[in-house]
Amino acid sequence: MTDIYKSPESEVEIEVNEETVVRPKPVFIIGLIFIVLAIIDFAFSAKNGFIHTIIKYDASGTEIGTGVKVDLLWLFLYGIGSGVMRGGRFARAMAAISGTIALIIPGALIIYYLYFSSSKEYFNSKKCPDCGDTSYTNSGYKFDAIDCKKCTRPIEFKNA
Repeated sequence: MTDIYKSPESEVEIEVNEETVVRPKPVFIIGLIFIVLAIIDFAFSAKNGFIHTIIKYDASGTEIGTGVKVDLLWLFLYGIGSGVMRGGRFARAMAAISGTIALIIPGALIIYYLYFSSSKEYFNSKKCPDCGDTSYTNSGYKFDAIDCKKCTRPIEFKNA
């Protein structure tokens, strides 16, 4: 009677792997950043509305048409964050692309404003015409207020 309740013996050997893959902390942090950004964008979209009407105008100010805009950035960010947390390769690629764009665009703006805009004159070499000294005092942010430390004559700008 007790033989009925015994489990059948099997010849199949099952190998149990006790090692579990642990998510690295940087992956967790990056995924969490995307999820937090998604939550923030979702909160703003919920407050202001997910669907917006867009009115298009021409150069003279005349209305030329309307359109509809749907805010789904939060869904994109959440998809990347949760995909990174799950170990998805596509999510990793999307996170890398969006991270690169987030670094390149501000970097390009910084390079433009420091090297190619009117602020480049501030960084050009300044030399006193009398004594040739390059040290100066700046009594303000205006370029005409830069004077030589030795002879106190205004320093002229030369392109570097």
